[in-house]
Amino acid sequence: MVEPYKVPTPVAHMGDVKAVENRLMATIKAVNSGAVESGRKADAADRLARSATERIDAIETLRLPERVVEMASILDGLARRREADIKVWNWSAMNAEETGQAWADLLTWRREVLKVQHPSSFKGWAAARCWFRHPDVVQLLGGLYQGWLHAFVDEDTTPIRALDWLERWLPSTTASALKLMGPCRDEGHVDPLANVRDADDEELGLFIQQQLAHLEQRA
Repeated sequence: MVEPYKVPTPVAHMGDVKAVENRLMATIKAVNSGAVESGRKADAADRLARSATERIDAIETLRLPERVVEMASILDGLARRREADIKVWNWSAMNAEETGQAWADLLTWRREVLKVQHPSSFKGWAAARCWFRHPDVVQLLGGLYQGWLHAFVDEDTTPIRALDWLERWLPSTTASALKLMGPCRDEGHVDPLANVRDADDEELGLFIQQQLAHLEQRA
């Protein structure tokens, strides 16, 4: 009996087997390396998450947002208190003692600081000998003096604050004073209200009544 023909099984070449083994090992190494890197990234992410959670817990424990708001309020209060130390002069509300002290401070500063340190500006304030007879000029000079205290004497002042007084407030108030005293510079004291015809109370009262009646009709 004749045996059927069998197709011979191909025998793999040793080089082919080695190449397959190398590729297989490279694949295993790549998989392992990726797994290790993924593990490292996962560990790093976990550490960051734990650190963030710990910081949030610490902030909540310390109540930092509330403390920041509280500190801001305290600092704002201190700043306002320092501003209040230099009180605005309201001449119409001063008693005799306060008025006398204000005049003494103002005249001393005018003579010892304004005249000595700022002679060019002082010429403007001394342009009319009757400057003290002009309440609006006295108000300006008083404001300039108090601004100087804020810019040069206050313990928390800054160079910018001083420069602002020198560059802005000193020239602007001096120019305003010169304008207010204009007629007096050549003619001696001139009452600013001289030859001024103001409305009398009866005329003014009648106008206000008419205006109110008109508004009531529109309502």
